[in-house]
Amino acid sequence: MSQLLMRIRLVCRVWNAVTISTPDLWVHLVIQPDSPLPPHILSVWLERSRNYPLYISLDLMDSDAMGSTPQILSVLCPSVPRWESLRLYVRPKLAYLICNQLSLSHAVRLKSLYLNIISKNTPRTFFAHLGTIPNFESFEFCPSDEHIPGVVVETGIK
Repeated sequence: MSQLLMRIRLVCRVWNAVTISTPDLWVHLVIQPDSPLPPHILSVWLERSRNYPLYISLDLMDSDAMGSTPQILSVLCPSVPRWESLRLYVRPKLAYLICNQLSLSHAVRLKSLYLNIISKNTPRTFFAHLGTIPNFESFEFCPSDEHIPGVVVETGIK
């Protein structure tokens, strides 16, 4: 998505202005090792999304490639109340870091959570606040040594 937005912005000044001022174009964040968003770019992205709900995919499986993970989490932390969907791919070490920095209890708009953690022993702190999130509807969990489809659990909370 980011490459497409950059191409649209290069068409002309008007398209650039329209792209920058349209929050709907900035609500999908995909952070992964092969195309990481540096923290300063992530801040701009969040600013341009204004107060719109966010759809976030964090792939932190390759922690070596994501040396800026603490900075990224620090930038994302204030936006937690705006998260509507979160897809998280993570190893156990980073799971604890994420649990400490990003409190899901503040994710009041969160409806959907997909968690792929490469571990048979998932930290319970991931699940502690799921029942208190007012709009939470579905949870998909995939604890394994490889990425395989998990089971979707409908909570019935509307």
